[in-house]
Amino acid sequence: MVKILLSLFAIAIVGAMGMNSQERTTFLNGHNRLRGDLVAGRVPGQPKAKSMTTMIWDNGLQATAQKKADSCVFSHDTSADRTPAGQASNQLYGWIGQNLAMMASSTGTFN
Repeated sequence: MVKILLSLFAIAIVGAMGMNSQERTTFLNGHNRLRGDLVAGRVPGQPKAKSMTTMIWDNGLQATAQKKADSCVFSHDTSADRTPAGQASNQLYGWIGQNLAMMASSTGTFN
């Protein structure tokens, strides 16, 4: 299940700017279905989630995330970095950040 979720996120990150409206809807519906499975306790080996809000697509957040990805800097940004152009404050995306992880291995495999 974790590999499926990671794969979905990788597809979203790599192809988000190239996805058309139908592809975004398909991705989002699949993501929400998986979240619903967690709430319903239908994911083997995972505890039942108490509550998971249905996700919506946000083009502004997509643009902000793409800008961060394009900078190719491995670091957390600040709330000010996520303030949409032309806005004085960041009420929409101030609480959003990044999950960063790094791994090194000499075996060439990742489980």
